[in-house]
Amino acid sequence: MKVKHFFISLFLVGTSFFAIGVPVFAAAATPKELETAFLSLAAAQGLSSYNQSICIAEPSGRTISYNADTRTAPASVTKLYVFDMALHTLPENFRYQTTFIQKGSTLYFNGAGDAHFTIEHLRIVIQDVYKETGVKINTIVISPDAYFNWQSTPASVQSAMTRALKAEKGLPLSTSVVVRIAPAPYNGPGTKYIFYSAPLISLLKQINNFSTNIAAEALFQKMGGKEAMALYLKNTYGVGEETASFTTGSGLSGNYTTCNLTLRIIKHIDDTLRMRGYDATSILSVPTVDPGVLQPRAIDERDAHALTAKSGFINYHHTFAGIVNTKNGSVYFGIFTTYPALAKGPATKSMIDLFVNRILAYYHNLLVPFAYIPSASAVPEGYLVEKTVS
Repeated sequence: MKVKHFFISLFLVGTSFFAIGVPVFAAAATPKELETAFLSLAAAQGLSSYNQSICIAEPSGRTISYNADTRTAPASVTKLYVFDMALHTLPENFRYQTTFIQKGSTLYFNGAGDAHFTIEHLRIVIQDVYKETGVKINTIVISPDAYFNWQSTPASVQSAMTRALKAEKGLPLSTSVVVRIAPAPYNGPGTKYIFYSAPLISLLKQINNFSTNIAAEALFQKMGGKEAMALYLKNTYGVGEETASFTTGSGLSGNYTTCNLTLRIIKHIDDTLRMRGYDATSILSVPTVDPGVLQPRAIDERDAHALTAKSGFINYHHTFAGIVNTKNGSVYFGIFTTYPALAKGPATKSMIDLFVNRILAYYHNLLVPFAYIPSASAVPEGYLVEKTVS
């Protein structure tokens, strides 16, 4: 969202504090104490210090780090790399454009890779077609690149759409509407409608809030996938596969990077958003405030408004990276953990939350809440334009 000018009051008590479910602790007094606190938390969970990484970069240029140049699995922090690439390779006004062609009582759905397209959007299409023509659709034909309700394969899209339409009440459809699969997009005659997705910024925010793997992967592939990402990292950051490699946009497998490179990515995103009149909360999530994966995290609620981040999880790895907002500027940080047994996953996740609270406590007297109000809707809006008849 655009930056809004208002202030949120935070209730802070000293430098030792707690929220519901968050233990009391003494704030670190020096950077070294903050690093030591991380290693102590890791040791308490039986985690090898060799496999853990942290990095923090302050506006002054001072850094706090441990194993910050060690390659590690980013998990869903991968999505920050996808966001950064999208902001700099796609047009600033980018929207997915999905074409629908109505011919008689048949509606052809020519997908355009928009993984955010859901029943809320299909309702708009069907209602607009009926208003224009008075025709009730009895057949929807989907092309191979169509997504629907977070499904991507033609068979799963067909099944999901069939179920969704049967559950709808009041849509102007035939009582026996059928969803069929086409081997290719339809290019024949008919009345054409183009559905434009929400703006790129809104789509990235949804991906971040809910860590939607299917949408991140679709965007990654649209931009060229592994090869395009490698070229982008080389041209923008001067790094090659000795530092980072991404085979997926979701982070589910095959990726590695370093904590220090992640900080450069976050700063690049932050700087780009500011130049465009936004702030980092336009894409990253505010823990305990935004809906999605960071809402239930055990981050002190009174300081959460000064934090915006992305978390990640795959087997044996929990990650967390983002920005702490201070009166001196943005503090960028990353936390990358590796644990030896799946049973240690929940405790490692809790350890990260404890360390994030340590970071917030360390900068406690400098914190400035982001001027931010979450969207009232979890579904990015889109709209129909460019009706033509051929």
